Amino acid sequence: MVQKSLTAMGMLLLACMATTGAGAAQPAAKGYSLTVEVTGAKETTGVVRAALFNDPAAFPDGKFSQDAAVPLKGKNSVRLVFRNLPAGTYAISLYHDADNNDKFGKTLGLPKESYGFSVVKDAVLSKPEFDDAKFEVKKNTSITIPLLGP
Repeated sequence: MVQKSLTAMGMLLLACMATTGAGAAQPAAKGYSLTVEVTGAKETTGVVRAALFNDPAAFPDGKFSQDAAVPLKGKNSVRLVFRNLPAGTYAISLYHDADNNDKFGKTLGLPKESYGFSVVKDAVLSKPEFDDAKFEVKKNTSITIPLLGP
């Protein structure tokens, strides 16, 4: 009887280890985090607004998977964090909403507010393609995006 109990307990322990992945390196159940350092704000007021995309057809101003908004509070840089991301390919578009009106300011189609895109480090005359701004998330990841434009 004792022999059967120990065998049953051992089997139960092995089953629990197999279903919980004990001893195996796995990502957190909810995914990875992406930390984005946004640098180079010319003004220290307003809010940096960012959108994270995993759909190439939606980038850079369509339906995004997550968004974030962080006030500058007297600083020239901010840190944004996107959480619970599955591994995959992403791109970010963002802008410095200096007047905090929740709109990207333009005059005659030209930006009035600073903007940025993941991977793109130079000012652009048109919106970049997803392939130009994409990066991989396979673990907790950190990137830096400089603000461009006016």
